[in-house]
Amino acid sequence: MPTRFVIVCLLLTLAGCANQQPPPAMPAAAPAPAPAPRAEDEQAQAILAAFREDIAACQAFTAAAKGDPGFIDAFLAEDRRRAQPTAAFLAQSPKASDPAYRYVLSHQHYLDIGVDYHGMPWAASWVEGQAIYCAPTFRRLDEIEALGETGAGWEVRRFFLDKALAGLGRPTDPIADGRLDDRTFESLVQDAARRYRGPLQPAFRSWLQQAVARLEQQRQDSPGADRRSARASQSAVGRRIAFLRGLHPAMESSGF
Repeated sequence: MPTRFVIVCLLLTLAGCANQQPPPAMPAAAPAPAPAPRAEDEQAQAILAAFREDIAACQAFTAAAKGDPGFIDAFLAEDRRRAQPTAAFLAQSPKASDPAYRYVLSHQHYLDIGVDYHGMPWAASWVEGQAIYCAPTFRRLDEIEALGETGAGWEVRRFFLDKALAGLGRPTDPIADGRLDDRTFESLVQDAARRYRGPLQPAFRSWLQQAVARLEQQRQDSPGADRRSARASQSAVGRRIAFLRGLHPAMESSGF
């Protein structure tokens, strides 16, 4: 075969390869759109934000009231508290224009200002050196849990669960010191057990475990004027532990 013919064929072959274009690349698949947040979740987040603002307002109010001796003296007088609502004391105070006072006045359904000489379990803050407290009411909790089981709702619920656990009265005499009684505590925890049975049940179970651990330590440290009263106190704490364990079968089977 002549050399010229071979060269021509080779050139034609190379030209054909050069004219071939690679297939167009497939466009990358567009990422799936993120699911739109549920309206209930958005509402729950808004209520949670308001609840946090309530707690911050309580702290701001009690700090401001510390420098308001007129309000303190008037509000501590029981006969005067019976004669007029709390809002009147705030409105008549020289500090009525203080932002914290105004917040309390405009959120009376959500905040409770009161006097307690024993220890108000729901109090978020106290006027330093005084028996005057500021506490959130249960209204935000009711509103947020009406939306169903949400992480935001659990955060508000946990605030009250933690307060209830810390506020339990002495096991053998829970009423004498004005602390939280067992019936109120159990009702609050049982309500949580009914409401948080879905995706947030592990969070509730974790709280139960922490509460049991705290009570176990309390049982070990239970004081008593004598051996008999110490045994009675330990027995009462034991009943509280059994109640908490009974709310989650897995806790009993694991021996926690």
